[in-house]
Amino acid sequence: MHFTTPLKSNSTKIMLIGSGELGKEVVIEATRLGIETVAVDSYPQAPAHLVANKSYAINMKNKEELLEVIRREKPTFILPEVEALSIDALIEAEKEGFCVIPNADAVKKTMNRKNIREFAAEKLGLKTSGYVFVKTLEELKEATKKLGIPCVVKPVMSSSGHGQSVIRSDHLTMRSRFSPFAMAKRRSFVSLSGISKKTVTMFSVGSLFR
Repeated sequence: MHFTTPLKSNSTKIMLIGSGELGKEVVIEATRLGIETVAVDSYPQAPAHLVANKSYAINMKNKEELLEVIRREKPTFILPEVEALSIDALIEAEKEGFCVIPNADAVKKTMNRKNIREFAAEKLGLKTSGYVFVKTLEELKEATKKLGIPCVVKPVMSSSGHGQSVIRSDHLTMRSRFSPFAMAKRRSFVSLSGISKKTVTMFSVGSLFR
């Protein structure tokens, strides 16, 4: 490993796109290794902002804003930490020679639950928990009948677990309970994942015991 000192011309620099609690831990560990850190998020004073060498609060969904920060800082590595960002900016940055971890295409797949579930279960044939994508309350009710209860409702894209709900009863009073529909107004789908005591996958919440 090549050790450097932060804020020098030859520093190894990592840029976090998303600066939540997990990003904060990454920054702390990177600092111990002498890596310069740049924390980017959509709001000021995000957790990783408080420990990074530099920080930015920008609209991360705006391709040009995100690219401007990347080009200005010229990071050695770009580490996406949240889903609410411009994938097009990462693809363009990669074309310009920046290193996106692991790569922009992988980020594109994993940042959207619909993409990653279909890729894993249908294209790769991996064993996953049951799932259904729904757009309406009626579709959600039908999906619970198919998957069984308990099951978990998630927005296709969210951050830090926001908008997730657990259905524990077939008595569904969903309009007030299930915030994923509110969060998904600007998106196409909400994902509904069946829960199995035997199956734990990276695409679902995992085991849920009654």
